[in-house]
Amino acid sequence: MKTLLRFYIVSALLLFGSAIYAKVFEVKNEFVKIGVDDNTGRYIMTTLKGDPENPNDDNVQLLYEKVPPTSLTTVYINDEPFIFGSPDGYFRKRAEVVGNKIITEWSVKGIVFIQEVEIVKGPSTGNMDCMRVLYRIKNENPVNTKVGLRIMLDTYLGDKDGAAFSLPELGDISHEAQFYRESIPAYWYSFDSFDNPLIKTQGILKGFGVTTPDKVVFSSWDRLYDNLWDFVIDSTKEFKRVGTGHYDSAIALYYEPVELGPNEMMYISTIYGLYGSTMFSSQDLSVSISIPAEPAAPPVGVSVDIKNTSQTALDKMTLQITFPKGFSLAEGEKDTIDFVKVGAGESKKGLWHLTCGSIGGNFNVSVKAAGTVNNNSQEVIAQKSFKMNYIENLVVSDKTIEQTLENKIDEKVAAATNTNQALVAMNTNKQVTPVKQPDKIPQKEYVPSQQELDLIAEIEGLDSLLDEINKKYDVLIEIYKNSYLTNQALAGLDNDLNYYSTLLHDEETKLSNEKASLSGEK
Repeated sequence: MKTLLRFYIVSALLLFGSAIYAKVFEVKNEFVKIGVDDNTGRYIMTTLKGDPENPNDDNVQLLYEKVPPTSLTTVYINDEPFIFGSPDGYFRKRAEVVGNKIITEWSVKGIVFIQEVEIVKGPSTGNMDCMRVLYRIKNENPVNTKVGLRIMLDTYLGDKDGAAFSLPELGDISHEAQFYRESIPAYWYSFDSFDNPLIKTQGILKGFGVTTPDKVVFSSWDRLYDNLWDFVIDSTKEFKRVGTGHYDSAIALYYEPVELGPNEMMYISTIYGLYGSTMFSSQDLSVSISIPAEPAAPPVGVSVDIKNTSQTALDKMTLQITFPKGFSLAEGEKDTIDFVKVGAGESKKGLWHLTCGSIGGNFNVSVKAAGTVNNNSQEVIAQKSFKMNYIENLVVSDKTIEQTLENKIDEKVAAATNTNQALVAMNTNKQVTPVKQPDKIPQKEYVPSQQELDLIAEIEGLDSLLDEINKKYDVLIEIYKNSYLTNQALAGLDNDLNYYSTLLHDEETKLSNEKASLSGEK
């Protein structure tokens, strides 16, 4: 009996020894914690405090926390797939915490993959509650090699393995689906529930320094695991494990193979983390609104989700956005979005994009959702604020300036010519005495001298420059009010403004004197 017992113990150690001795290297802050398994290089993510505005997402999983982790990356080299961190290759450097990053270096088939996992600021919350996964890929082969990558995230929100997916404008995703580059949205969302989401996450597909994938696939985890690269979706399949009723959803981001020359490198990254949307509700209608907390530049996305929580359809549902002065809607967008009907328990999405020029400050956006249920009106107003300090590029190309000045000079020359022609015509029609006048010497049309044209061009250029400085100055003053500018910088702008104002005044005086001296030649 003891011999048999020893056999079972030894077998268990051999089978699960790697899991027993696995070490997870962690980086954390007050909001979230990320970790990388030393044996596989795979990563996990959980919340600590989570989103301070959401009391329901404290100390919950965002990616499945099993060891070894189930979120994994496939590398695709010359049409052959390998799992990052598998025995097919070798670790040149196992997981190591460097500053706020966890760095792992792994190589296979002469291609080196350096994985960096770190906590970054969340676009929707403004908190350090998202995880960026970055791959630095280098070809150390002496020949060109084709290299692709697939990042698979095994979403697990709270205790929900079958997390629900959603996309801006397209709504909920409940069956296998795929999207290619031209149809890939800027974000994807995952919730612990469609009906009453308490835990909400967001993945970034465009902007914020990420690499836009060539293809995005939503499926069950086991289907993606069994098909490391080639995958054919079945739009009739829900996110259930094959042969079971257990929901287990996952998302795969595909970066198609590119050819790397010897010692050539490329970079691929994505961001995933908490989604900060604010919920407002009435008896039969709930509305959540999300705006990036601190967008760096326009357009600013305003995403709104509405849900009919009643047992009866909502008729003539309208969303109307109100936005601050200085912003406008993107071309083709209207301030209202209409839905003929929103069925019982059904959800709808609205999306706007706010554009602007140079602007700075804190801004508030509100969206009013209104509809009727059984002839009773329902109205909810959702509001959210954001901070933005943006200075648009005021530098105009030399050719543009040159053409603008030439056009203005042509206008001035034409105006001067017309004035002289009018004077000539007026003088010609005058009769001073009835005495016959001698033949007149033909009047020569006045054409400004090159010296005068140069002065006009110079003054026009200074006018344009002063306008730009005034515009930039006004924006930076507003930013300064929000503690984004030092007094020294303001003093520098004052000096610039005074300098160019003086220069402009001097040139105007110079031009005026020059014109006076030239008038005698007309």
